[in-house]
Amino acid sequence: MNRFSQRPILKGGGCLNTIEIYQLAPNPDVLMQSYVIKTANGKLVVIDGGIGGDSHEIYLLSALRAIAGVGENEYFEVEAWFLSHCHNDHFFELAKMLNAYTYSSNYKINHMYFDFPPFESAEFPYADGEAVATAKLKEGLANYAVVSQKDTCYDKINGAFINQASVKDGLVFDIDGIKFEILLTWDSSRGADANNQSLIIKMYAYDKTVLFLNDCKQTEGDVLMRDFADKIKCDVVQMAHHGQDAVNEEVYKAIGARMFLWPTPIWVWTNTTNFTIGETRKWVNGVDFTTAKKNHLIACLYEEYPTNPSSVESWKKVKDGMKIVLYQE
Repeated sequence: MNRFSQRPILKGGGCLNTIEIYQLAPNPDVLMQSYVIKTANGKLVVIDGGIGGDSHEIYLLSALRAIAGVGENEYFEVEAWFLSHCHNDHFFELAKMLNAYTYSSNYKINHMYFDFPPFESAEFPYADGEAVATAKLKEGLANYAVVSQKDTCYDKINGAFINQASVKDGLVFDIDGIKFEILLTWDSSRGADANNQSLIIKMYAYDKTVLFLNDCKQTEGDVLMRDFADKIKCDVVQMAHHGQDAVNEEVYKAIGARMFLWPTPIWVWTNTTNFTIGETRKWVNGVDFTTAKKNHLIACLYEEYPTNPSSVESWKKVKDGMKIVLYQE
């Protein structure tokens, strides 16, 4: 039995009873975050779906189809989709998908979970560009609601979508035998920075645990240490805020992970002058490093990226280099 590896062990020509986590990146340069969990029964759970701006082609549908094992335009479902916080490098790809959703779109999202502060208020003013990006997400959610005949939108609780009024600290979701626990949501005491209002999600898959810090920075990290020091220990950790200017060393020491997920672009990874990436690498590795390592899955150091990000076949060729196998028997 292999319960923790970066590559699957094949049995009889294929993978059986696996739980996989994919850290997606269409190229090494893009600042974004999107994780796809594939359960043992093939259900998909997505955490974030981001890429900045309108200039990039939509890639996520093709990546999801490749992971689901279906072809171009074939039907698939996402069982649950979590949005960590209100920044476009974490949701804008999804926003584009939802705005393009029509009656002929051959996929469905069964549940969507998010908990954004009221950024329209004086207490939470938008930073530059956030209002435009969030408006795009709202429009996409409303469009998806109409087309899919779900009576729901950004700020209502209806249908299968659940938003800020029901996603709360301590809430637990059981999805195909995998437990997702919400440790933290937003709190006005942490200030107006959306990064410090990130959902903190702990995933339990059999005897393995994964902590998604998303863009949690020092203020929220201090709350984690104060309120959850006995709960944040895990096997796998997603490096906060793309691996720099985030939680402090004390948090990573308390987490004690042995596998690290880095949603980091190359221009951050290689720049220790403007970013604290080198310091973070030392915290979790003992010494700084810049090349790929077995226990570090680094988005900007994959051996291959899709030659055509809008092609399912292109993603099928490279997706295994973007994953860890959390559990397999």
